[in-house]
Amino acid sequence: KASLKHTTDPKTLKKTKGEIEQCVKEYMDSEDVSELVRCFTEMKVPFMGHELIKKAVSVALDRGTREKELVSLMIAEVSGGSVTREEVDKGFEILLQRVEDLHMDVPKILEHLSAFVARAVADEALAPSFLLQAHIQEGDGGYEVVQQAQRLLAKSGATQRLSRVWGPSSGDSIHKLKKNVKDLVDEFFASNDAQEASQLVKTLPPHFRHEVVKRAFVLALSRQQRELDLCASLLKTLEKHKVIWRTQLERGLARIERNLEDMALDNLKAKDHYAELKQKLNIGPSTAKKGPEKQRQ
Repeated sequence: KASLKHTTDPKTLKKTKGEIEQCVKEYMDSEDVSELVRCFTEMKVPFMGHELIKKAVSVALDRGTREKELVSLMIAEVSGGSVTREEVDKGFEILLQRVEDLHMDVPKILEHLSAFVARAVADEALAPSFLLQAHIQEGDGGYEVVQQAQRLLAKSGATQRLSRVWGPSSGDSIHKLKKNVKDLVDEFFASNDAQEASQLVKTLPPHFRHEVVKRAFVLALSRQQRELDLCASLLKTLEKHKVIWRTQLERGLARIERNLEDMALDNLKAKDHYAELKQKLNIGPSTAKKGPEKQRQ
């Protein structure tokens, strides 16, 4: 299927938007985010990533907490991967600019959209700076959404609270996965058993294995050179044996890069350690602004 250009042809745009909406609705039935990613990627319209974000949130706004949680999970998964961060920002910005129109069909638009925005920031799908840089007018509905999102993020224990913003059990799965990753990395640092670590990584959903990359580096950074060396060794082993594909490896590194400035506040050598890690993994200069992934496990 030939790639579409940045077309303005109304018929083509309408057809593409319809296909994206169908992908979203199928995802809400299947709960299979990897299938949604495949569906969108095969359309070969990376410049329509904002439409995927906008449509998914719009559909979820009119549905229950299950669908809202699915969309929040999806946004966290695709951001910086199959959908560029610029497209994620654009999708949310369009939603903020249309709050008044959406209010007709969704009376609780301020409450729900602010929760989506705050959750996306907590999940690192949106940068905190988005709340300051979004193109919205003071006094508009979108401005109030941003203000409310900021209040949610300012609360004590915001990340934990927002993981359950759609209900008491909504964020349990993602937090359980993150805890599993932390535990397996801690265990590997203690035992240096790469084979056991590989088996544990294989139990994670393939699309979530980028978390191992980020978590291994973050945990190693707070320890000694031994753990930094083990981090590189583990990631090389996981890629060599195709437990983690290079696309997932690069995505994990991109997540590290986006938070490197903050890491450097706690560890002055964070940037040097990160550069050393990339050199050991034979990764190029920057992975933070990569476009859509071409291969997913």
